Amino acid sequence: MVGPRHRTLVVCRGLPHDTAAQAHTATAHLEDTLWVGAPDGVAVDATPAAEVARQLGSTRAAVVLDLHTGFDGDTLGRVHGLVQGGGVLVLRLPDHPLPGRSGRLLERHLDRPPPAPTSRSHPPHTPPGSAHQDLLVTNILEETAAPSPQVHVIQADRGRGKSAGVGRALGALPRTTTIAVTGPHKTAVAEVLRFARRPDLRHVDPLDLLAALETGPAPHIIVVDEAARVPVPLLRALCRAAPSSHFIFATTTHGYEGTGRGFQHRFVPWLLNEPRPVHRHTPTQPIRWADDDPLERWVFDVLALDAAPTARLADEPLRTERLDRDRLVDEPGLLHDVFGLLVAAHYRTSPADLHHLLDDPEVALHVVRSGHSVVGVGWLVADGGLDCTTIDAVSRGQRLRGHALAESFICHAGHPDAARLSMWRSVRTAVHPSRRRQGIARRLITHEHEHHGDSDLIGTLFGATPGLLSFRRSLGYRLVRVGVSRSARSGVPSVLMLRPRSPAAHRLVDHLRHDLARDLPAILGRLDGERGVPLDPALIHLLRADLPAPSKWTIASASSAMDRYLHGATPIDALAEAPAVWLSTRTDWTHGLSPLEALAIRLRVIENRPWHAIAAACGTRNVTVVHRAIRRGLRRVAAD
Repeated sequence: MVGPRHRTLVVCRGLPHDTAAQAHTATAHLEDTLWVGAPDGVAVDATPAAEVARQLGSTRAAVVLDLHTGFDGDTLGRVHGLVQGGGVLVLRLPDHPLPGRSGRLLERHLDRPPPAPTSRSHPPHTPPGSAHQDLLVTNILEETAAPSPQVHVIQADRGRGKSAGVGRALGALPRTTTIAVTGPHKTAVAEVLRFARRPDLRHVDPLDLLAALETGPAPHIIVVDEAARVPVPLLRALCRAAPSSHFIFATTTHGYEGTGRGFQHRFVPWLLNEPRPVHRHTPTQPIRWADDDPLERWVFDVLALDAAPTARLADEPLRTERLDRDRLVDEPGLLHDVFGLLVAAHYRTSPADLHHLLDDPEVALHVVRSGHSVVGVGWLVADGGLDCTTIDAVSRGQRLRGHALAESFICHAGHPDAARLSMWRSVRTAVHPSRRRQGIARRLITHEHEHHGDSDLIGTLFGATPGLLSFRRSLGYRLVRVGVSRSARSGVPSVLMLRPRSPAAHRLVDHLRHDLARDLPAILGRLDGERGVPLDPALIHLLRADLPAPSKWTIASASSAMDRYLHGATPIDALAEAPAVWLSTRTDWTHGLSPLEALAIRLRVIENRPWHAIAAACGTRNVTVVHRAIRRGLRRVAAD
C-alpha cells in the first residue's frame, strides 16, 4: 500500500522545452519546487548541480532534475533526499535512451518506476520526530547521566533524524553540562546545533579540540557528527585524550557522499575493545518521509547505495578472470556483489565511482570467484601514453582526468617524458571480509600483472599504512613518492608505488627513488609539523627502508625545479628543499615584495612552517591566499 506520505517519481521525456512544460504541470499544485540543472532558457532560476550540496538539510515539496546533458549519480543521490514525504521527484530526460552502461542501468530502472501515492494533495509538513528518534534521545539522556563514561555510536541511512536526535538530547541536558560538538566542518554539525537550541554550543574543529584536550579539562560530553568523515587516527586520539568524557559518534550508513566504511571497519572494532561501554543505535524509521518509501528504494537500487558483499559464500575452487563490464548491467546480482566488495574495502565509495566503473573506457575489471560468488575485485585504469602536446599542456596547468600517474610524473616528479610510457594504475583492490588473509589479493594482483604484462609499468596510489606498503613491496612494487600532506579522511599521506617492467620504467624508478631519498627527510619534517596525530613509527620505518644513499640539491637542480614551479603547474610542496637552496643565492630577495609576500616566503621557504601556522601569522584562514602570495613573490624575486 502506497500512502500519502510516500514520495513519487515523475519522468518527463522529449526536448528541453517539452520536459520543462511537463515538469511545470506535474508540480503546479506544489508551492516549493527546486529546479536543478544547467540554465537552458526554459527553467527559471535553476540551481546548478554543483551547488545542490548547499541545499542539504532542507526539504522541498518537489525537485525537478534536468538529465538532458547526462546522468550524474551523485546529484541524483543528493536531490532525492531533499524531497519531503508526499513530494515529487521529476526527472527531465531526452526522448532517446541515455548513453553508456550507466544510462542503460538507469533506463532499466525507469521501466520499473516507484508506484504513485494514493493522494496527490499538497505534501504534509515533516513531522517533528519519530519513535526511533525519541528512543535515541531517551537513551542518550539516561546514559550520559551515568557516573562512568559511555560511548554512543549512531549509524543510519540519511533522513532518519540522527543529527536532530542528538541535538534534541543536548538541548534537554542541564545548562551546566559541558559539551563539545565537532565534525569535519561547520556545516556537518549544523543540524545538531539547530535542534540543540543552545547558544553556548558551536562547532569546534577536531584538531583544535584535540589540542584543547591535551592542555585543559575535558568536557562532560563530546559529540562527533558525520564521524566517518573524520580520520580514524584522529577519532582514536580524541578518545584517548578524553578518557573521562562521554562520546557520541553519529554518521550516515549509506549516502551519496560515501559509505563511511573506514569508520565501520577500522574505528568501531577498536572502540569495542576500549574500556568505555559502547551503545550502538541504528534508527531505521524515516522522518522526512514514510516507512518503505518507494522513491528511496528506487534510488538505492539505481545507485547501488546498499550494495554489500555476498552474505554466504560457496566453498568451491577459486578462479580468476577479467570481467566483461556489460555483465554488470545485465546481471544485477553480479553488480551488487562487485560494487559491494568495493564499498566494503574503501572508506568512501560514491555513485560517481559506480559511473566511472561502468563507463570509463580505460577501466579493466578483474575478479576472483568461488563458485558463482565474487570474493575479490581488482579495478585498474589505463594511464600514460601521452603525446608531447598533452604533456606540455599538463605541465602548464591543464588538468588531465584519469591519468594520475602521468600527471604526477609531469607536475610533481619533474620527469615529463615518463608520461609517454604505457601504464596501468591499480585504483582499488577488494577482498571479501570473510576471505581475507587467504592469498586472494595476491592471486588477484598476480593475475593483473600477467594480463597487462605488455605495459611499461603498473602503479598504485594509496593512503600509506604499514600493511599495504609491505604487501605491495612483496609483489615487486617500489616506493617512489610520499605525499607532503595528510589525507583529510585517513590522516596519513598518500604514497606512489611502481612495478617497472620495461628498461625505461626501471630507469625511471631508479631516478625517482634517488629523488625520494634526497627529499624524504624534508617531507617527514613537514608531515610532523602538520596538525594531527603523529605518524606511526612503523610506517616511518617502512618509508625509509631500502632507499639509496641520499644526495643533495645543487644550485642547478634547484633552479630547474623552481622553473617548473614559477612557470608551470608544479606545487611548491613538491620541491622539498629546492626553494630554500634557490633563495639562498639571492642576497636581498625581499626587495620589491609586499609585506605579505615577504612574510609568507620567509615562513614557508626558510623556516619551513606548516601552512595553517603561516596563514594565521599572515592574518588569514585562507591558505590559498598564502599560496598565491608566495608564488607571486617568488616570481618577482626571479625577475630581479
